[in-house]
This record gives sequence, structure tokens and C-alpha cells, in this order.
Amino acid sequence: MISILKMEAYKLWHKPIFIALMIIIFCMNLGIFAYLEQSQNIPLHAYQTLQVKLNTLPNEKRYTYICNYDDQIQAFEILSQMQSLKQHKETNQLAVLQSQYPDIEKTYGNDFLQFTPYFTDSLEQEAEFMHTIRKEMDTLYHYKAQLQDIRQKADAISSISIFSQKDSFSARNIIKTSHDFEKMSDCIITYQLEKGIKDATHAPITDILILIMMMVIASSMIMEEKSRHLFSIVKTTKRGYLETIVSKCIIMSISILCFSSMMYLSNLIYMQIFCGLGNLNASLVSLASYSQSTLSITIKQFFFLFFTTKWLVASMIGFFMLMIAVLSSHRLSCFTIILVFLGIEGVCYQYIPANTRWQLLKYLNVFSFLETDNLYQIYRNLNIFQYPLSLQFLSFICMITLLCLGFIACVLAYTKKRNLVLSTNDNLNLLSHHTFALSLWKQECYKLLWVQKGIIFLILFFILQGYTFTSHQTYISQDQRQWISYMKELSGLPSQLKDVFINKQDTYYEQLHHQINGLQKQYDMHKISKQELQEMIEPLTQQLYGEETFANIKAQYQYVKEGKNRQMMVPFGYEYLFFQDHANAIPAILALTFLILMLSNFECYEYHQHHDQLIYTTSKGRYHLFKVKLSIALICGLIFTLLAFSFDFYHVHEMYGLSNIQASITSFTYFSTLPEGMSILQFLIIMWCCKLIAIESAVCIIFGLSVKLKQQIYVIFFFTLTVIFPLILYFTGFHFLDGYSLIALFHSAFFIKEQASFYPLYVTLFYILVACISCNYAQRSIKKR
Repeated sequence: MISILKMEAYKLWHKPIFIALMIIIFCMNLGIFAYLEQSQNIPLHAYQTLQVKLNTLPNEKRYTYICNYDDQIQAFEILSQMQSLKQHKETNQLAVLQSQYPDIEKTYGNDFLQFTPYFTDSLEQEAEFMHTIRKEMDTLYHYKAQLQDIRQKADAISSISIFSQKDSFSARNIIKTSHDFEKMSDCIITYQLEKGIKDATHAPITDILILIMMMVIASSMIMEEKSRHLFSIVKTTKRGYLETIVSKCIIMSISILCFSSMMYLSNLIYMQIFCGLGNLNASLVSLASYSQSTLSITIKQFFFLFFTTKWLVASMIGFFMLMIAVLSSHRLSCFTIILVFLGIEGVCYQYIPANTRWQLLKYLNVFSFLETDNLYQIYRNLNIFQYPLSLQFLSFICMITLLCLGFIACVLAYTKKRNLVLSTNDNLNLLSHHTFALSLWKQECYKLLWVQKGIIFLILFFILQGYTFTSHQTYISQDQRQWISYMKELSGLPSQLKDVFINKQDTYYEQLHHQINGLQKQYDMHKISKQELQEMIEPLTQQLYGEETFANIKAQYQYVKEGKNRQMMVPFGYEYLFFQDHANAIPAILALTFLILMLSNFECYEYHQHHDQLIYTTSKGRYHLFKVKLSIALICGLIFTLLAFSFDFYHVHEMYGLSNIQASITSFTYFSTLPEGMSILQFLIIMWCCKLIAIESAVCIIFGLSVKLKQQIYVIFFFTLTVIFPLILYFTGFHFLDGYSLIALFHSAFFIKEQASFYPLYVTLFYILVACISCNYAQRSIKKR
């Protein structure tokens, strides 16, 4: 048995393509997980900074600190709204706020003027962040009261007439609930943040990629041997029946354990680095989301339980996938059955209400089991013949039962089925009757998009970009609102009217300072008391709130007047497109990742199937075919470029607008060295062209590698190592490979701002040269064959 286990493990783990695919899926998980975390409204460093702050405080003082700071931030946000209403002369709404909060200006006015966000980048983000944290801490603070309430309900059952029938489900449920939570009274609550652990353990994209890897494992262990007719030989041996399939099941379960642990450990490590996980020795109920849990364990012990449950669920699903692979005669039918089954389970989990007679289909469900964190967060007793049974207990019974049934079904399917052979016709009859295209363009498009499943990568990339676009929010700070308000008067070319407006506002702030100095002199001469001084100065200092913004606008206006075509405008949308990683580096990394997954087999497919020996003997099988393939790939590069960078452009247009887009690019002080006649629109087009050149150069490099290496996995590896990896290093803060990476093309505006105007030009010429060399090498290599 041991020798068979070793052989099955060797057959699976010795395949280079399996190892490479596992590494690719692991990198995809880490990349997408990091992308989704970094694109959230609240930056991760805010949670890390707050957790560090809480660690410096005694546990009993943490809740008080959170409450006091949250009250202060909420008051500042109200004052910010009042300030905005005063500037826009919205007297009615201002009067309503002043009546609701009559003392807020006296209490928080001076602190508001000196406020700088401590955890985030703006007051709006700070308010949302602290509101979320306050809700978490409130849950932890009221945990003991929640336990007391449960005990009181159980004690009151006998004295309330509605519960006179003590054998009813409601009465039994309350008594059982009280009994289950009785042991939780000894748990010590530690006030800490749950963000790191919650996001790392609740990652739907990780579960989806694990399911994909399980399909790959099942296919590798069964389908390949069926396609080579090996089972007809294996079954004639002494250990070819029971021991063989049992070994396959064991190796699959061990492989799933290794892979799923690796995926979730990477999530935890990432969150520990960028967010923090808190005190792992604290009780599980110290995480607000687990306040309904009846597990009296620490967070470390929960991790062990979490990984064990994930392994059991994944093994259960894996056994059924293995059984389907054994019974299926076509690869397509195998994957179709698995996807249909998962689709039905997903619909049941998503759309069946919680409190209906169909609730068992919702909770005793593959996706319910996969969301292990939700399984332990929810306390629910199901009504089973008027007896309350814990959802966790039923889920475990169901998991173990299905695990055993899946194992038995897999063994029976292998031992009872005689014809374990994969049909030579790998398509269903429904799809086998089609007209063959005589056009090389149509045929190559069909091979790329349908046969090699390239359309799936396009759709997935579009969905990912759309999801990020809908979930990502950009805050407009109070300073930005003031700038936008001023631009209603100052937008466009300088004029005499705008000069008058600037002088008027300048005089207004000078008068305010003069009044404050006069009041200070009266106080120094003992003509007014300190309290009177504060009461008289406070409204004046609040009117000075926008002085710093006006000073920046005034300096910008003086700079604009020095140029010919310079104009005043709202710069925030353009700055987002110019400098934000979310609009430049991150979409580039994702686009290149999906591009290499889609195109890596486009040319290698001919070598893998040995079609090149036949194709190169035809009149159009060399240069003409290569030209068609390269043209299709370049069109795909154009599509990926449009998908990668169009969403953020539309987002900025909706958020800030793109006013004065025909103004000179030198209207921005950091682009003063560029030509005066270049407009912002032209500069944006040049930026987009740089991105397009980077993507198309990558396409040419892929073709050069494909012709040289002839193996898809090697192409993916070398392209990732030489092109994508330097971009990832840049994004994570390591810049020692920036000199030759594509980041200068994707982030050209940043390098121009840093007084390296010619650096993007040099990199552009370098990669155009590399692209030409790659295409020329591929073309010459094909001609020689």
C-alpha cells in the first residue's frame, strides 16, 4: 500500500505542469487578494496603526479611548458640514444642524481647526473608519450583557404562560441556548480589531481557486490515465482495484490539505504584514464577528479548527469530483457536471431564505461548508421534529457522512465500472457538428478563444475590473470641496474679474486676522476677559478654516498667469489618473497576468500537439500563419489595455469631472518643464499610448519566448519572472528592478513629475527594440524549420 501511495504521489507531484499551475493559482490568489484589500475604502495601515495604539493601552481603557475618539471625529464631521453650508450660504440646513448640536462649536471648535487625521488620509475616511471600529467595540462591550440576557430568558420560561408547554421547540431552544452559552461566561474579552483575521479567513476568491485546483487534481489523477487506456492494464494487476483507488483518494486529500493550507496561510501572512492579526492568544469571542460563537477557545485553536474543517470539506468535494471523473467519458461532460452541481449549490445557498422549511438546503450546502468562518460565527438551532439541534453539530454530521459517502462512491465507481477509457471524441455530440472555417483569421480566433478557453480569461478580467470599479470609492475631502467651490469662480483662463475675486478674498482673510489681533490687544489691555476673548475669536477662527486652501489657490493662480495657455481647474481627477497605483500599476499587473495565461499556449499549442510538423509544410503555414497569430494577439493586447484603464477614467469623470481638458499640461506646476503647447488631453493620450506600447511589447515577448521554449509552463514562468515580478516588487515598495521594468511606461507621469522626463522615452525605445527583436527571432526561427 505504501509503495502505491508513493507512486500516486510521484505521478501527481512530479508533473512540471501541475507544479507550475499550482504556483500560478497561488500567485493569482495572493495577487487578487492583495488587490482587493488594497482597493478598499479604508487603507490597511489604518487598522495596523490603531491596533498598535490599542496595544499600548490597558485592556480596560481601550473601549473608552475608541468611544472618545469616535465622538470627537463625528463632531468634527458635523463641524465640517456646517463650514461647508456657511460657505455655500445654505442657511436653512445650517440652522437645523445648529439647533441639533447647539454646543458643538464651543466644545470642539478649536480642536477642529487643528485637526489632522491620525489613521487615514481625510476626515471622511476617519469618520467611516471609526464608525466601523465603534460598532465592533460596542459588540465586545455588551457581550456580558448578552449572556445575562440569555440566562434571564431561560429563567423566565416557567413563569410566562406562553411557555406553559415546556416541550415546545421555542422553550427547548431557549433552554438549550442558555446551556450552550453558560460556559462562555468565563471567557475574557480582549478589545482588539478583527479586520486581519476576518478578511484572511473569509476570502471567496481563495475558495473558488481551491475548487479550480481540485478539478485539476481530479482531472490529472483520472482523465490522463483514461486517455492513455492505462486503467485496462492497471486493473489486471493484483493491487489494481481497491488499493489503487484508495491510494488516489488519500493522495488527493493530502494534496488538497497542502494546497488549501498554503493558500490561507498566505492570506494570513499578508494581513499580518499589512494590517496585523492582533493577540492570537485572546479568546475567539474577542473578535466581534464571533460574539455568537459557543466555542470557548483561543484564536490559535480556532485556526487549527478552521484548517481542519476546510480540509474535510475540500476532501468531501474532491471525492465527488474524483467519482464524476471516473464515471465521465468526456472531459467536457466531466467539467460540465461539476460546474452544474456547484451552480445549483450556489443558487440554493444564495437565494433560499434562512427561516423557511427549505433552510436545510441553505445550511447543509457545499458553499455553506466552505465558508467555515460563517459556520462558526452563527449560533442557530434548527427545528428537527420539535427538538433544537445545533447547526454546527448538524453540519459536522453531514460533512462526515458526505465525506464517507463520497469515498465509498468513488471506490464503487472505480471498481464496478469496466470501460475506464476516455472517448477519442472530446466534444459532446451537441457541439461536434460545425462548419470548419477556411479563413486563417477565423480558425486561429476559434482556437484561441474557444479551444484554448481564451474567452474565459477575457470575461474573468472584465468581471474583476467591473467588480473593482463598483466597489471602489474615492472620498472628496473638505479641502477638495473648498477648491471645487472656488473653481466655480476661477476656472479657466485668468481675467480681470478673477483678479478682483482673488483680491477680495485676500482682503477678507486679512480683515479676519486684523479683527483677531484687535481682540487680542483688548485682552492684553484687560478690556475683555479670557472667556469673552474665546467667545469672540471662535467664530472668526472658524471663518479662517479655508485660508490654507485659498493660499494654495492663490499661489496656483499666480503660477497660471505666468504662462500663455495655462488655466485654473479642479486638478484632483487628473492627479488620480497621473499618480495613483490603483489607476496605473495594479491594472497593469492584472492585465499582464491574464494576458500571459491567455496567450502562453497560443503558439506553444502547435508544438505540444506536433501540428508544426504538418503546418510548416504548407504554403501559408510559416510566415503568413505567424503574422495572423501575432495580429490576433496584438488585438487581444489592445482589448486588455482598454479594459484595464478605461474603468478608472470613467470613475474619475463621474467623481470630479474632466474640466479644462484642452488646457496646457503646464497648468500643473509639476509639469512645468513640458512643452507649453501640449494640452492635458494630448498628455493623457500619450500616457495611454505608453501603456499600450507596454502591453503590446509584452505580447511580442510572449511570442518570442513561445518559439524559443515551446512549452507553455516555461513561457509563463520566464515571462512572470522577467516582466510581471519587477512590477510586483515596485508595488510592494522595492525599487531595485525599476531600471528595466515596464513601470516607467505604466507610471510615466510619476517619473516626469520626479524630473526624469526622458526616462519613460528611453524605456519606451528599449521595449520597442526588445519587441522587434522578439518578433524577428520568432519569424526567423519559424522560417528555418
